[in-house]
Amino acid sequence: MFTVSSLIDAVFATRCLLCNRLGPSYCTECWGRFNFSTRKVVRVSPQGESLTGFSAIDFDDSVSDLMHHLKEDGVSALAKPIGLALVQPLCELLLLQPGSTDDALWLVPAAGGIKSLQRRGYSPATLIAKSLLVGFDAEARKSAGPRALIWGGGLVWRKHEVSDQVGLSGLARQTNLVGAMQGSSGVANKSIVLVDDIVTTGSTLFETARALRAEGATVLGFVTFAETVLRSFAKSDAID
Repeated sequence: MFTVSSLIDAVFATRCLLCNRLGPSYCTECWGRFNFSTRKVVRVSPQGESLTGFSAIDFDDSVSDLMHHLKEDGVSALAKPIGLALVQPLCELLLLQPGSTDDALWLVPAAGGIKSLQRRGYSPATLIAKSLLVGFDAEARKSAGPRALIWGGGLVWRKHEVSDQVGLSGLARQTNLVGAMQGSSGVANKSIVLVDDIVTTGSTLFETARALRAEGATVLGFVTFAETVLRSFAKSDAID
């Protein structure tokens, strides 16, 4: 039977992107099927520099589909649960860091490509970082040390466009972005945690860190939603 309610559903309702049922863009049941397992991730640049961070999940087909919806289909609402999934990885990263718990930490999203930003109209890393900032509540601060977490959007940006990372070899990915980013002079003496959606070779994170360090910042590490385990890297140990 046709009702006003069914008309409203037909016109305004959203559906879960994973099971197509009426409801939010991600239903609790489908989200619960993701195999979250916070793990330490280390990447090494061609110059021998290392960056340490934590990811929430391994990259697989289901994560690939999720990221395609977020980055290519315009479903920006997915940044909220993805960002919330980074609360535990961020706690693990902060537990590794020395220094006073009174030190403020700046949450800085990795700078995406210029053309990608223009095409999408938003930066996935920025939306994810904002969701993480909101989700890092008093309980999370208590477990990771009561440090102030401050929004650091706009502290680093792309100076010019580079070749698309997709399809490049591991070495080409690691060199493609070198020199492409610029940090703000306002980052001097700030302690920074980087945020991105996926870490593969770590090239975007390395270049973001380089640009920030060139302006006097201290980059403590990074958090990402997923880790792509490369053939040249041993699989990281999961944290129970």
